[in-house]
Amino acid sequence: QTFSLATVGNGVCAIAAGWLGAQVRDQFNSLVAPFDLAIAFLAVAGVVIQLMWSENKGDAAGLGTTRSDPRSKLKVAADALRNDPKVLLLGMTQSCFESAMYIFVFMWTPKMEPLFKPLPHGQVFGCFMACMMIGSSVVDTVMKYRGPPQLYMRDVFAVGSLCMLAPAVLASDKYTCYISFFVFEALCGVYWPSMGILKSKYVPEEVRATVYNIFRVPLNLFVVVVLANLGTISDDTVFMVCAFLLAAAAVMQHVFCNMAKNSGGPDSMGPAQAATEELRPLDPNEEDMEIKTEK
Repeated sequence: QTFSLATVGNGVCAIAAGWLGAQVRDQFNSLVAPFDLAIAFLAVAGVVIQLMWSENKGDAAGLGTTRSDPRSKLKVAADALRNDPKVLLLGMTQSCFESAMYIFVFMWTPKMEPLFKPLPHGQVFGCFMACMMIGSSVVDTVMKYRGPPQLYMRDVFAVGSLCMLAPAVLASDKYTCYISFFVFEALCGVYWPSMGILKSKYVPEEVRATVYNIFRVPLNLFVVVVLANLGTISDDTVFMVCAFLLAAAAVMQHVFCNMAKNSGGPDSMGPAQAATEELRPLDPNEEDMEIKTEK
């Protein structure tokens, strides 16, 4: 529910930002004006963070030199990936979906501009965010009827692949393109809270940030390779690549689901948890209590 509410809140803010950006763009007749306005919001956010947020430095004791495990977090994260294929599959699934999503962020404008003249960018962006908000708000209902996220996420990726395939195959049908983009944004709304639930269950907390950063390497690589070749490949080919990435995510999610089922359910963290168990900081008071209990 927390992940879902966070996505809904982001959607509400994004809808307001899209509407405001369109108004500023029309008022000043400049595509740069919305970016200039964003500077003011970022400055306000910086002041609020400086005054109201305390620094989160983490628990350094968990990685101190006195711990028995001399391995770095990167080494332990690599061991977790090697010992538990579910973590590896989950990370690659995330890389494939999010790389397709970020490519879509760059490609929806050049795809729709020739089909809708003039294209109201701010209003279209607001509609996209509304679809994402709707998707995140129905996650609880989906979980009620379909079960845990690992079961229905393969359907999310498969439908997302079809949504990216439709603009490439039916390039001249503007309404098919428009609707497929709406559906894909709704799937993105389902994806964020659902993937947050999966990662919180299967990725060891002690090296969670390190694991996330490892899989941002292939994610960014996919995006950079595709966008760097936009001059040599057509827009339809780019959407075909996005469809392929999402189809690969669906296949990996299916394998992940079978592995999770065979390993004893979605709450089992398997060997990955054992690989990082020694990284957990031990409270001295807790240690004394355990000694007294044994006595």
